Amino acid sequence: MKSKITAFLVLAGVFAVSAMLSTTTVYSQDENELVGSKGCGMCHKAEKKQWDEHKHAAIECECETCHGPGHKHAAAGPKNLREMKKKKEDMLIIVNKKSEACGECHAQTDDKSVAMVSDLLIQGQQQYTEMLYNKKAKLKMTCVMCHDAHASVSGEDGIKRKCLDCHKGKYKVEIKIDAMKDLSCEQCHMPYASKNISQETVGEYVKGDVRSHIFGISVDPAYVLNDGGKAKLNDEGFARLTVEQTCYACHKSGEASDKSKEELLKAAAKIH
Repeated sequence: MKSKITAFLVLAGVFAVSAMLSTTTVYSQDENELVGSKGCGMCHKAEKKQWDEHKHAAIECECETCHGPGHKHAAAGPKNLREMKKKKEDMLIIVNKKSEACGECHAQTDDKSVAMVSDLLIQGQQQYTEMLYNKKAKLKMTCVMCHDAHASVSGEDGIKRKCLDCHKGKYKVEIKIDAMKDLSCEQCHMPYASKNISQETVGEYVKGDVRSHIFGISVDPAYVLNDGGKAKLNDEGFARLTVEQTCYACHKSGEASDKSKEELLKAAAKIH
């Protein structure tokens, strides 16, 4: 019996020393060491599940691509992290909710201009720079105000706020043309005017494969978006979509009554 107890105590001692050495090793290792998304998922199970269904995961974008090396955060352990969170201390991980963080990937030019691939299509993966040149950015609207960074935009849980969650009460924008009242905001203000891979032409409408984040629509007949391969800014310093990119989606594709550009410009000026 004594020998069994002795063996048990020795074994317990070995485990205790191993755990202590392991912890010491973890804390002493290079703080820039990566944990990997599988490692993050051991504690952050819900976020990892969301991420696995995200397009970012498909292109091998990992947790630490945005959050930085997770070694120090992981080494601190759940108990310590809970205490640190209560005390509002540094959680030893990057949580950057500024749009500039998204702009590390969702931009295509060094000068923060918006690149065009044709007169009607914006180069894809420029959501950050597109946002810079509309009034929403001037109001300090950020990407994560609308998007859940861990969830795919193709699912309902990927969108935290929809247009009408903010555009209500004194900020409500009235639609004055009865025939358009059943349309969603993004059908006009976030058309498929950007191109990652493909495009298609339906009638006179040229459709990309990504929704634009410019939002505003110009009713100036002289305004063109493409200015030598870059998006043109108006006198207010904003980029604007044109009726060819927005109204043509219905009125030049056969989905609605055919109207001339002049008719569409006049109608666009009266919508809101």
